Amino acid sequence: MSRTDTGTRATENGAMSRTDPFAQADMGDFMDSLWADARGYWEAQKDHTLLVASERSAKLAAGLLSNVVLVLAVAIVLLFLSIAGALWIGQALGDTASGFAIMAGAYTLLGAIFLIIWRGGARDRIVLHLLNTMYHDD
Repeated sequence: MSRTDTGTRATENGAMSRTDPFAQADMGDFMDSLWADARGYWEAQKDHTLLVASERSAKLAAGLLSNVVLVLAVAIVLLFLSIAGALWIGQALGDTASGFAIMAGAYTLLGAIFLIIWRGGARDRIVLHLLNTMYHDD
């Protein structure tokens, strides 16, 4: 009998018969191949997860940076407007300290209103918006 490359074998009368393709398989080669494939899959999955996490982090950081710059600019403008308003109210009343006291009272009132709104659900909406921004696939 002679063996061919196609997994068949010639018999004495020349007829071809099928052989078991796993009869000559080496289990060590199979396990090495399986291990290499599993390792390749693991590396690809790790790289994909890292890429997705990096993309989401970059989007969140870019959004936060632009918001921080905007809040900082508004805070500086508000500071100068507050000083100007306090000086103007103080000049109108004839007492600069009274102008600053009235502005402080106005900010205390605004802070209380903000706190009521914040506890009323604004915090949850902001957290939800941040999570949606982070996990939204564009």
